Amino acid sequence: MKRRSFFVATFLLSGIIFAGITARSIRTGGSASYLYAVVTMIHLATASAYQLHPKPIADPDDPAPREWFELAGLIAVVLLGSTLLLFVVVG
Repeated sequence: MKRRSFFVATFLLSGIIFAGITARSIRTGGSASYLYAVVTMIHLATASAYQLHPKPIADPDDPAPREWFELAGLIAVVLLGSTLLLFVVVG
């Protein structure tokens, strides 16, 4: 996977997670925080910028290092765990 694709996937996934949290708040009858909407839009805009901009990072067409995937996986597990915990405690 190229560095550009890695960053696009990372920001797109985090944008989808925040959009899901916002949708759950609305679906359960609560109010959605503007913070979630702003963070979702920032993540989706950043994913689009990384995909469309010709050189958003240094050497965008080089392969992404293995450490990036390990770190992203660790962050995803922490975010998923905290989101599930939030759903259990609040919901």
